[in-house]
Amino acid sequence: MTNVEIFGFAPSTYTRTALLAAAEKGVPHTLSPVEFGAESHRALHPFARMPAMKHGDVHLYESAAIAVYLDEAFDGSSLQPAAPVDRARMWQLTSSAIDYFYGPLVRDMLGHAQGAAAPDPAERDRVLDRLEAAASGSDYLVGDAITLADLVIAPMVRFQVDSAEGENLLAKRPHLANWLNRLAERESFKALEAL
Repeated sequence: MTNVEIFGFAPSTYTRTALLAAAEKGVPHTLSPVEFGAESHRALHPFARMPAMKHGDVHLYESAAIAVYLDEAFDGSSLQPAAPVDRARMWQLTSSAIDYFYGPLVRDMLGHAQGAAAPDPAERDRVLDRLEAAASGSDYLVGDAITLADLVIAPMVRFQVDSAEGENLLAKRPHLANWLNRLAERESFKALEAL
């Protein structure tokens, strides 16, 4: 089997999604750093973002596309629910994470560290409260099996929890805390923390 090569930096939440998908599927993979913003980076991802992936003749960029490819191209338990409504809910959460959750949970904190305005705690709390509700009905965000939604959202929540007030955020959201602890026990997440 040709090794999957994932390009990006380990701290990137989106790179972590691709790494988690590969690990969950048991796909041999390597993480290769990029020279951020250089032409070599743009050759991998035309918008100079992370991650990108190569697997033989397959070259993809964007974490959701990579995760779907890894899920569908390799054997193992599916990371996408079979029931249409559950699959739609998975994509609803995944799309929300990319479009709405990333800013309050990650981007705003990174920007503040570089001199931008302080993040809006009300917007962060709105996102975390939505995730608390999603985590309250079952073991994972969509049902009793891990899905792509968990793999996209967990690195973002972990980034927020690792902040100065992170533990306080989870203390107010026990379902979200239990969900994150459940994920932390999975081999894929343990391997990621070792990076």
